[in-house]
Amino acid sequence: AAIDKPVHMQVFITPTCPYCPQAVHLAHQMAMENPNVKADMVEAIEFPHLSNKYNVMGVPRTVINEAYHLEGAAPGPMVLDKIAEALA
Repeated sequence: AAIDKPVHMQVFITPTCPYCPQAVHLAHQMAMENPNVKADMVEAIEFPHLSNKYNVMGVPRTVINEAYHLEGAAPGPMVLDKIAEALA
């Protein structure tokens, strides 16, 4: 399904997380390929107010449109499924 509505992805990371770069790369790649997608990388320790707001207990954690989330470095199809759920 095409992403035809605004999507905001926030990928929470820490500098030592080995799986975080993959999650950030995927989110930024989606943003580069679709003008409806905006992606941010958020350093969880530097922004505790955001980490608390989105209940970040582990990283990477991807928050989609402030209401949906994925844990870990999820593969592209899983991220797309979660985006579809967020836009439904």
